[in-house]
Amino acid sequence: MRRLLFSSLAAAGLLAAAEGAARVEPPKPPPVTVFFSFESAVSGQTLLHLRGELDRLFAPVPLNFDWLRLEEAPETGVVGEAVVVRFRGNCAVTSLPPVPDERGPFAWASVTDGVVQPFAEVNCDRVRAAVHYALWGTERNQLARHLGIALGRVVAHEVYHMYFRTRHHGAGGVTRHSLSPQDLVAEKAELHPEDRAGRRPGGK
Repeated sequence: MRRLLFSSLAAAGLLAAAEGAARVEPPKPPPVTVFFSFESAVSGQTLLHLRGELDRLFAPVPLNFDWLRLEEAPETGVVGEAVVVRFRGNCAVTSLPPVPDERGPFAWASVTDGVVQPFAEVNCDRVRAAVHYALWGTERNQLARHLGIALGRVVAHEVYHMYFRTRHHGAGGVTRHSLSPQDLVAEKAELHPEDRAGRRPGGK
């Protein structure tokens, strides 16, 4: 009877160990370092929401980010991958934005010989105008927050191209071909599930 009980307990222990081993998650990739610069002053609240939105959108990949100002880039480099994002124009919410202009992109990543490079630029004036245009009434009392979220979505679109090294656009979410002013301030935005899988070869 004791031998049977011992055998049962041993079998249960082996089964629990096997189930535990099956639940072991693969190691997460090291964070992507974002080297960034602004041409003009930006509020701490805007920057906080920018970073938070980027982290939220890429959490299902899973992927997270370390942010360093471009002038603080270490000479020894960083662990893992890095991208450079330059914010051009005025990213402040203290002045009226220009009239919305839909003739150009909010941001773009560099492409050389058909290969996406880890360098992107964001047109702050265009994003700021789109956010101001899309908000109504008391929503404009939280311009710094909305601008940060909008910038986070624009940066996420470019990080998708740079990290996955693809010119492909997704079927929906922040990776589709173009984002509208309403997309930038919508209550909810996601990285399309089909675009979380992994790297793809460059393409249109």
